[in-house]
Amino acid sequence: MNLEIQISLADVRLILGKHFNAVFKRAIAKNTCLGCQRELEAELVIKEIWLNHIGDIIVEGWCKDCGFKLSRYIEANNYPGAYDQAIAIRELKMDVLKDYNVRPPGY
Repeated sequence: MNLEIQISLADVRLILGKHFNAVFKRAIAKNTCLGCQRELEAELVIKEIWLNHIGDIIVEGWCKDCGFKLSRYIEANNYPGAYDQAIAIRELKMDVLKDYNVRPPGY
């Protein structure tokens, strides 16, 4: 099933583990916003976080300064152990907990 499932910030912390601060916090703080024309200085305000079928994290929200829509894509496979943790969380939510929202890929 290629659906993207909604996850929490706590799930992201589990997926990225010791890489959370270096990877996630930087991804939120260093964005290029076409709305206010800031390159790698726009902060993303998180609206939703999604996990796709290959264990990658999609963070969606808006620019803190101008409200322009922003998103970030974090490839879990780039960090040791993150891919396995992402897939484990995805399987747990889908197969056991059944407490998640879904959407088609690339929504």
